[in-house]
Amino acid sequence: MRNAGVRVALGTLVALDKRPRPPRQLSAQSRKADPPAAGPAGPAAWLARLGLQPATPHWFAAVVLDVLDAPAPMVFETTRASRLHVRIEHHGWIFFFCHQGSSSEIEIGTVVKARVRDDFNLVRGMRPLERLDELVRDLEQSHSIAFKRDHAMVRSDIDSAEPIIRKWVRSL
Repeated sequence: MRNAGVRVALGTLVALDKRPRPPRQLSAQSRKADPPAAGPAGPAAWLARLGLQPATPHWFAAVVLDVLDAPAPMVFETTRASRLHVRIEHHGWIFFFCHQGSSSEIEIGTVVKARVRDDFNLVRGMRPLERLDELVRDLEQSHSIAFKRDHAMVRSDIDSAEPIIRKWVRSL
């Protein structure tokens, strides 16, 4: 049995936290945003920019960054961790950030929306995938943290993508 507040990075994004929470009233305005961040053009352009060519139309790439000066652990406590997860797929991407017990999980597809929580109110200012580096640096600066890019967890089902994605992560 897992402890409350513990998530497991599954090489994709994370298993959703199952601990009970009081219902949150998010307005339609705060739960969704309009493009330019939305749409499958972001993942397609990201693939092209990195020179990656998936063998199938359905593919994924996932990155986990932590502030620890060690490889990002698979299991972490959401109430204590400061982490960033990005999962990019053919149809869109997901961005997860947690810090000091708060979290935001944003899905960027045909629209931009908060999946479960958006404690950091990121959905309204979400940037397109090609500007992810700006968002990462803004989060680091505003929360006085530094993600250890050299220790990123990188997973993908695209052949030989890991070193290319790792290089991209270092540029964030």
